[in-house]
Amino acid sequence: MGENDGQSDAREKDAGASVKQHHDPSSRASTGIEGLDTVLGGGLLRNRTYLVEGAPGAGKTTLGLQFSMAGARNDERVLFLTTGESHEELHQIAESHGWSLDGVTVHYFRALDDGEGRPAQSVFHPAEVELPRTMESLLAIIDEVDPQRLVIDSLTEIRLVATNPLWYRRQILILKDDLARRRCTTMLCDRRQDPEPPVQTIAHGVINLDHRTPDYGPDRRRLRIAKLRGQPYASGYHDYKIHTGGIQVYPRLQPRSPVKQSIASNSIVDYIAICAYVISITMREVVWTP
Repeated sequence: MGENDGQSDAREKDAGASVKQHHDPSSRASTGIEGLDTVLGGGLLRNRTYLVEGAPGAGKTTLGLQFSMAGARNDERVLFLTTGESHEELHQIAESHGWSLDGVTVHYFRALDDGEGRPAQSVFHPAEVELPRTMESLLAIIDEVDPQRLVIDSLTEIRLVATNPLWYRRQILILKDDLARRRCTTMLCDRRQDPEPPVQTIAHGVINLDHRTPDYGPDRRRLRIAKLRGQPYASGYHDYKIHTGGIQVYPRLQPRSPVKQSIASNSIVDYIAICAYVISITMREVVWTP
């Protein structure tokens, strides 16, 4: 009896700690973008892995940099792993926004090796050899810095090495487990894919960046939280802009409660009905006035 009571108390304590974490502001990691933090209900839960998806030019790298700099301002160990832009190119992007990457460790990681010093032939599929070696090199860099915040921009090159979705998923799971053990908050950047990539099911949350060019007018950018486990967030699309100084998000209006939404909806309907009635009376008088 006493043992069962002890187990019950332990479960209640763990559940209480989980609830406290979700409501404790210190358990959230700021993205460095005020509007996005508002959409996320205060930021991202720490020690989780998140996926940022978007087409080229949608702002994935910019978002990753702002997330990194927010960690550096908080005196956190931050690692930005880039597989696309070189170290120099990434600093040029930061300078164009008037930023300094002081406090952010930037590492240019070559996922696609040229194969020098490797055997020319093997009984194994190339991906079976190259992918584990690629992930070992990646984990070695992470182990050296031991970051509290990590950005990998992007997963595209690593996925090309894998060639097989199953192998790719296995390696990403290994990476996620290693980062969870380190208590690292991670942002993985990738281009949007169809069908749904395996990383979406693995990640704790998914942020979609949508970039569209209409027939008329300027480009339209909007983001949506496609998935976020264990914390409330503002659903739907939210407009954002990229300008000198970074990304600015404009959260959409959200009803505070179903009751207030119903009242607001009824008020709008009543207002429209009154306007229609006034217009009809006015038009009747105009028509019938001699």
